[in-house]
Amino acid sequence: MSEFSKSQLDRLGSRLRKTDRASPEDTALYFDYRDEFTESLEEVKQRLAQFFPGSLPSGRRKTLDSVVAKMQRQRTRLSTMQDIVGCRIVVPGLAEQDDAVSQIGADFDVLRTDDLRDTPHTGYRAVHAIVSASNKRQVEIQVRKDLQDLHAQMVEKMADRILLGIKYGHGPAKAIQLAVRLGDLAARLDSGKSEIALLERRLEEASQSLEAEGTQAQRPEREALLASVQSVVRKSRAKITENDDDYRAFVSEILTLMNASNA
Repeated sequence: MSEFSKSQLDRLGSRLRKTDRASPEDTALYFDYRDEFTESLEEVKQRLAQFFPGSLPSGRRKTLDSVVAKMQRQRTRLSTMQDIVGCRIVVPGLAEQDDAVSQIGADFDVLRTDDLRDTPHTGYRAVHAIVSASNKRQVEIQVRKDLQDLHAQMVEKMADRILLGIKYGHGPAKAIQLAVRLGDLAARLDSGKSEIALLERRLEEASQSLEAEGTQAQRPEREALLASVQSVVRKSRAKITENDDDYRAFVSEILTLMNASNA
């Protein structure tokens, strides 16, 4: 049970929205309210760790600056904000991302799901789910593919170092263009890897089918054609892997440079 009524929260939110610097009293009130979600966040993290043991779920609590920016940007009321706290899992591929979202839908009380892969924000792609914990508190779960997570880390750092609004398309045009282009590039790499994986599975099925046919007059020709296609697919896989490695190195270098500028 919250110590805050809906009207108290909305009055607090209204004061926060209208000022550039929150008073110490209002800052403390927000932190007290956010602390009410701690138990819910830990519960969801533990359940995610159980369902996705290799994903290493991480938690986060929304900063006051982020809350104020969201209320100003969307005219959202504090009492209805669903992502005061959240956690994240990172998976290796798009298929695993789809599987994780389905698993969350089966094992949690999901109130809303937002798929940002087709409608990215400043290049940011992920799937967000708002779930209800056992005490009815709402917790956001972010499901990211590894390249999506790397891109998100870069944009978060840009927001910290340049302007918070960069995450939402507000700020220096060149910084936003960089974030969008790198996000789009990550999406193309992920899509390419998924398509190659599908081709590899189909080629394996075709190879097994040829073996089951036994000796036939046309079999050598078919095997030669299959081998040629497999060679092309292997080269494509190698090229995508090379581009993937280059992308990770480039974004990691940007992160390193921005972290160094904090020192």
